[in-house]
Amino acid sequence: MVVGKDRASERPVRNYETYFPVRPEFNEASYLDRYRILCQKLILKRHYTATALLWTSDANTYGDLADDISIKRFLISFSCYLNGVKEEFK
Repeated sequence: MVVGKDRASERPVRNYETYFPVRPEFNEASYLDRYRILCQKLILKRHYTATALLWTSDANTYGDLADDISIKRFLISFSCYLNGVKEEFK
């Protein structure tokens, strides 16, 4: 996932709990933090084996929000998966 990084995405966001309660970890979290939490929870709850979250502010500036959801770790995981299933396609 790629998310834009600017003042609006780094600012804490208020929760509006009209229909469903918001989990405590999302209280006063910025959009970038919410995406980071989502990606980390997807791995923690074993819904995904790996995720990647990158931020970008322009065409030449980008980075990872956390090491455990970095593009490098995602690509290593994907490469290992492909190596493990390569025999199925012979």
